[in-house]
Amino acid sequence: MIVEGLSNVQAVFPLHSKPAYSNVAFTLLGYVVRKVTRLSFEAAVKKHITMPLGMSRTTFTPISEESTVIAPNPDVLWSLDLGEYNP
Repeated sequence: MIVEGLSNVQAVFPLHSKPAYSNVAFTLLGYVVRKVTRLSFEAAVKKHITMPLGMSRTTFTPISEESTVIAPNPDVLWSLDLGEYNP
């Protein structure tokens, strides 16, 4: 499990020094959301955020390129399935 491996990892930046995107942070967020809500991260976001705000076209699953807001780019891996590391 990812949590066990974190004790051996050094921080990339000192805490609170600058913002940085972290796949690991989103994985941990997914674990916390699942524990608190008893829903997957995707289901919790849909139930508590996107549906109440009427964001009916927001999704975690790949959609047709004609429906995207962000232009398709073959160098960007938007639809890559990372298994446990998906949010």
